[in-house]
Amino acid sequence: MPSSLNFEEELRNETEKFCLIAGDVMDERPAYSSLSLSSSSSSSSASASRVAATANGVAIGLNEDVMVIKDRLCGLSSKLQVVPILGMGGIGKTTLARTVYDDPLIMYHFDIRVWLTISQDYNARKVLLGLVDSMKLIEEHMSRLEMDDVSILAEKVYKNLKGRRYLVVMDDVWSTKVWDDVRNVFPDDGNGSRIMLTTRLADLAVYPDSSSAPHEMRFMNDSQSWDLLKGKVFADSNCPPELEDVGKKIARSCGGLPLAVVLVAGFLSEVNKNPSSWEEVSENVINPIVGQELEGILSLSYTHLPHHLRPCFLFMAMFPEDENIRASRLIRLWLAEGFLKHQNGCSKSLEEEAEEYLEDLVKRNLVIVTSKKSDGKIKCCSLHDMVRDLCIRKAHDEKFLRVIHGRVVPESMINERRISLSLSDFDDIWCPTIHTMLCFQLQSFSRLPAFLRRFRSLRILDAVSETSEELSSQGGKFPWEDMSIIGSLPNLQVLKLIDQTFGETWETADGEFPQLRYLLIERSGLQHWITESSHFPRLKCLVLRFCQDLREIPQGIGEIPTLEVLYIK
Repeated sequence: MPSSLNFEEELRNETEKFCLIAGDVMDERPAYSSLSLSSSSSSSSASASRVAATANGVAIGLNEDVMVIKDRLCGLSSKLQVVPILGMGGIGKTTLARTVYDDPLIMYHFDIRVWLTISQDYNARKVLLGLVDSMKLIEEHMSRLEMDDVSILAEKVYKNLKGRRYLVVMDDVWSTKVWDDVRNVFPDDGNGSRIMLTTRLADLAVYPDSSSAPHEMRFMNDSQSWDLLKGKVFADSNCPPELEDVGKKIARSCGGLPLAVVLVAGFLSEVNKNPSSWEEVSENVINPIVGQELEGILSLSYTHLPHHLRPCFLFMAMFPEDENIRASRLIRLWLAEGFLKHQNGCSKSLEEEAEEYLEDLVKRNLVIVTSKKSDGKIKCCSLHDMVRDLCIRKAHDEKFLRVIHGRVVPESMINERRISLSLSDFDDIWCPTIHTMLCFQLQSFSRLPAFLRRFRSLRILDAVSETSEELSSQGGKFPWEDMSIIGSLPNLQVLKLIDQTFGETWETADGEFPQLRYLLIERSGLQHWITESSHFPRLKCLVLRFCQDLREIPQGIGEIPTLEVLYIK
């Protein structure tokens, strides 16, 4: 096994070569006419994505997708149809489109094929000029004025496609304006012509033709990920048995993204093929290398987010990896943060607006729906691990929030506004500017009340210990008397207490919880609650879930003038 020093030096050397590997995994170019219109920032991404799910020229894990798309392209309908391919960055949309585009049946079926990768700095002239050039329509005597005239370019494209069965691929489309600007250059002669487009945006996928359902790309399963990795690293040989276990672990860590598998395979091809070296790669290389290479691809989705959605997306970095996030919980936190405002003349509630925000993030393939309610609305959601990594980096860069893992606390947190804690030691944290705190898997919850004295600006607190069993053996019982410390926080607006054995009696006092709007008590051993309406002067919503031991709800609760919702389950 190599020493740490030698491995680090080898890692640095291989990392320097890695960008070349990603672009050169499969450097063959087809012998047809096509044009790739890409900005400099996305050209390398497009190159890597183009070969993401291929090994020795054969698609891995895409056989079913290929058959579905080929059937749609060569179907019986003679009408011009748009075939959208939808999915998140790096999932293999371009690879699927390219695999189908190169298929011998497709090459035979269509008289003319054109491939365009739409650039970030898109304009109609550039796309039309690309179409003209790829179809060899630029003539020597064409003046510069003619080449700059959009109407002349559009006429040339239309006349060349007229009467011919054509396939046009528009890869990586981000704006509906692209379709609006070029739709009239594609004649519909009833001969089965097709337009295939790839996009990350669900609304855009159905924009050209709402009756044409998008083909949604799925994540690869563990077996497909391993097959792809194995095919890339051992193109001309079999994988040694001693590398299978660690190899499968590495493939699994790529989260089902074909592009991530290809990037890792490129790195593995350059290191020693022995278990110790691969274990080093698994432990030290996967996250930084894959994260760095994929960030440029995934960050495009963030760049194209409307400004009102950005804080909602960044806030999701607060939740732990693989967390199954309840939509209702997420929406309440968004509302407490003030991310949504009442619009003049809008008849929708803020909760309904927030649900639409979440749906929009799902349509943009940034958020994954893990379960739905009976009415079709989102019940729970999550972030793909690599999207979450991007979310955390963007949130840190923009000083939007800070995620703290374990006991590693940043040296300077003086200006942080939001923090997310997991298994941290409270004594290490000092940040008087924090107004939102989410705490997960805490092991020292009994010290939380005294710890909160440091956070006089705190408005939102979502904190539970890891388990109630740990607590009594989300450090001893946390007495209700200590709630007076939390109640003294002058700006606290949201408080959720879940799975806690606090003791039997909670008695509040005047002056506590002056700004509290939302209070949730769930699965608590509370039996007697003594309070008056003046102790919660601004409370709007009280939720009691599974509090079987609570004898009665205090009469004073019903006399709170601001109370709008009392929910008991």
